[in-house]
Amino acid sequence: MRKTSFIRFFFIGFLILLSSCVNGDVTEKVDFTYSFCDGNSKVWMVNSIYRGEDFLESRNDLSANVFVFYNSGQVIYGNLVDFYNKEFERGIYLLESENNYLEIKFQRKKWTFLFEFKDENQLILRPEKSSDSDLTYELIPFPEPI
Repeated sequence: MRKTSFIRFFFIGFLILLSSCVNGDVTEKVDFTYSFCDGNSKVWMVNSIYRGEDFLESRNDLSANVFVFYNSGQVIYGNLVDFYNKEFERGIYLLESENNYLEIKFQRKKWTFLFEFKDENQLILRPEKSSDSDLTYELIPFPEPI
């Protein structure tokens, strides 16, 4: 009699535990669109560049390159001098939030990245094998002038 009571208690407890884990809550997918373009445009400055694990460069001044992502799907890449001289690279980007995938198509090249937000102030773009770029970009929001 005690053994059957224990089995019933265990079975009922298991059902309660199972039902509390699967109670119909729907998880929503994260949409990173506003992290990239903020509803209009957003400027991300290249803080440092790596090739694989090898550090290549870091700049924290106005000569650093920036990515400007527009809500329209346009992207421009270059530094402020390039922008002034209209010598920047212009392309389009495709963002797949559910896969953390970013594709940037310029006129003659296609960069594909898997991205990761370390926090709201640090974005890492790691190249995929199929990318025309083998560089990893660490991006930060464009800093306020001091």
